[in-house]
Amino acid sequence: MNREIIPGIKEVFIKELKTLKLRASITVDDAISKYRRWYTTPCTDAQNRKYLFKGVIATDEQDVLRHEIIINRYFKKIGIFKTLHTQKLKRSKISEKSTWILLEYLSGKPCGVYYNFTNGARKTELIEQYAQNILSLQNVPIEKNQRKNLQLIQKNIHFYLEQLQHFKPKITAQI
Repeated sequence: MNREIIPGIKEVFIKELKTLKLRASITVDDAISKYRRWYTTPCTDAQNRKYLFKGVIATDEQDVLRHEIIINRYFKKIGIFKTLHTQKLKRSKISEKSTWILLEYLSGKPCGVYYNFTNGARKTELIEQYAQNILSLQNVPIEKNQRKNLQLIQKNIHFYLEQLQHFKPKITAQI
């Protein structure tokens, strides 16, 4: 699929990474040449700390990352990252020229995509972490005026029961 790339985004991200004093593992050119939506790369700083830099390169994906950033900023503000097992927000930027997020780097393969746990030895640990995340998220205070800004959608129990039934074979096959 050919995606429309944000004009000048390569130079913008090179400048942003230089300003952040980060060394990227993957080049912007590589992401663009593979028609990616995102430029996602592990990075290291001068102290060899690892981060994950994720920026939008496709014009049709800006709102998706903006939403992710807004939610992460809110989570950081209310301090919920203390109880969530997830990448913690370090910095982010939303502007006309670029939208990006810098997260704490968690090593290992991503898991949870369609409930595909990547390592049999980690299944129990991951399921416990997901369950703990769900419990922690239940305590997030959301006032009516914040719902619009965070674009959170409340769904009824039937939606979740349908999702559970749909994914149940995949979940149980992995356990």
